Amino acid sequence: MADNTTKRFDIFNYLWLLVIPLSYNFWATDPALYHKFLLIDISLLALLGMLFTGKNKLPALSRQAGIFMGLYTASVLLALAGMQIYQVNNADGWFVWLHLMVFPVFVLLLLMAGNTAEKNTVNIAVIISWLAGISVLVAAVQYAIEISANGWSLAAADALKASYTHKNIFAEVMLLTLPFAFYAFTATRKKMYLLVVAATLLFIGLSLSRAVLSGLVVAALLSAGTYVVANFKQSFSWRYALFIIIAVTVVTAGAYGFVNHTAYGRGLMSFYNYRNTIHERQNIWHATVQLIKTHPFFGIGLGAWKVLNLQYSVLGLRNYVTFFQQPHNDFLWILSEQGIISFVLLAAAWLYLAALLFIRIFRKPAVVFNYCLLFALTGYLVYANFSFPRERAEHGIILAFIAAFILSDSKPASSFALPRFTGFAFALLLTVAAWWAGNKIMSQVYMRNALEYRAENDLQQEFSALQKINSTYYTLDGTATPVSWYRGMVYYMQHNNAAALAEFKEALRYNPYHAYSLANVGTCISAAGDNEGTQQYFRQALAYAPGFPDAALNMCAIKFNKGQVDSAAWYLSMANDSLSDTRYVQFLQVLTNALVKPIMDSAALYAETPLADNCHSLLTHPQWQMDLFKKAFKHKRPVSQQVWMDILWIIKYREKKLYIADKYKKSLSLPPI
Repeated sequence: MADNTTKRFDIFNYLWLLVIPLSYNFWATDPALYHKFLLIDISLLALLGMLFTGKNKLPALSRQAGIFMGLYTASVLLALAGMQIYQVNNADGWFVWLHLMVFPVFVLLLLMAGNTAEKNTVNIAVIISWLAGISVLVAAVQYAIEISANGWSLAAADALKASYTHKNIFAEVMLLTLPFAFYAFTATRKKMYLLVVAATLLFIGLSLSRAVLSGLVVAALLSAGTYVVANFKQSFSWRYALFIIIAVTVVTAGAYGFVNHTAYGRGLMSFYNYRNTIHERQNIWHATVQLIKTHPFFGIGLGAWKVLNLQYSVLGLRNYVTFFQQPHNDFLWILSEQGIISFVLLAAAWLYLAALLFIRIFRKPAVVFNYCLLFALTGYLVYANFSFPRERAEHGIILAFIAAFILSDSKPASSFALPRFTGFAFALLLTVAAWWAGNKIMSQVYMRNALEYRAENDLQQEFSALQKINSTYYTLDGTATPVSWYRGMVYYMQHNNAAALAEFKEALRYNPYHAYSLANVGTCISAAGDNEGTQQYFRQALAYAPGFPDAALNMCAIKFNKGQVDSAAWYLSMANDSLSDTRYVQFLQVLTNALVKPIMDSAALYAETPLADNCHSLLTHPQWQMDLFKKAFKHKRPVSQQVWMDILWIIKYREKKLYIADKYKKSLSLPPI
């Protein structure tokens, strides 16, 4: 059937490899996510209808395809266990599970339609080359606009998004397209595709994505090295591959030396260090390992990571405004959400596929396309250690084609035919997946509208938009913030304390580690006069997000009103805030006054003018006050003691009044000044 009908299915290749990756939903909070999955689901339903309603007999599938699909499907089915055990964020979990199940269906339909037959390799490579070329052109325009507006800088790389919302995702897609563009050039000898290869390499470099650059180097070395080994005895063509290995090694070594021994290189390292991504990954990977240790066999459930990681104090990594949605490592992500058993089955499926690819390479060592598949698969596996391609539709599409290409070459004696009712099962799965994706899209549109109304302070319209969101499909936004929290904030702004409290408690049902919801519940309870309950919620917020300003300042106020100045000062010292916050500055001034008063009294009693002068100086310097509080927190000492130590240090070392400093140091039993 594939030989007779393949041309009928060419339109799907353009849809999957060109239209869907480049599509963009301007009305959603994430404009490059859910709608792409919806388009995949609908297109697969259309292909399914063409295949299963035709009069032609369905083709038999190879045993190799059956083994890969069986291992993959078993892994995904086992992922249900964690979801049912822990019931965390199932609205996202079911969406993820449905589309993990769609992947093997996608691969099977590609095989059945013959889209990835050997004679179609050039056509597919050309389409992917167009994807690379158009993406690079769009990114080039974005880059030029950014430079013309703000001048050139390393940060201009952030503009390289094309239709993928982030420069790293753009670079990852470009790395996946690179070997296909190279193959399109070798197969057609058209210089246009060589230009695409060069432009793709240039923009991968401009993206400054270390994960993708690492994937590029490893993929080039492995694919070229495999070519050398496979062709060593057949011909002299292996010398070209050996040249590639040497060139990549020299360029990599040169780049390493350039970064470490030139001003530009040092500037590049400063750029990376400023963004602090290594430290962030270390923290979220540590949190993920803790989740794996506590839920090793069946995982925490799909969609649960972005909620449960918050209990390990990762919220404060970016000043409490960034909620990490994934651990930036697909393998740790799968281990934590699906468990070890599911991970082993999934790894076995892909290792089996890799083994088939190597068999294919050594059986046909001269076929360049096989090395392109190896390059793409290797690059994906490398950058997946530092990113989250599992989440993105365009990565899944290209990966499905890679899997189908490898399996389409398998022609064993034993095979199996799919029964007709399989089509109904696939149709049901794709229909439910499309329905879920459609509801996700509508909910994101309403969420975006609500956020826009919120920025305009239009509470009525914001609440109306929030009410339209269906909680079955969308309970948490992209920051793991419950939709009910936003409704609670509307009520709170309208001074409806009882309704706000109910919504904030509802938010904690969906995300019990959400520091904002915990602090807001504490605030609402405080208004009702329950001080003990208030402190419990504020302490919980500080346990999950140390230094969280709302909770720390409220605890500071509670302690100060009870006359516990030292305890109030301690909570203020842990607040991760700045002098730009007027509330924080007010707290700082009031507590500094309270802490300085005993010193001022002592100075007046003993006529110690230097002591009094430095106290007055402290009261007029907010930066010194903040530094003093932070120093006390860092060294884990009472703030009142730190005030004495700072003032006495100035008297001793700047004013050289040693007798005064030593007298008070001894009488107060202070640590070494």
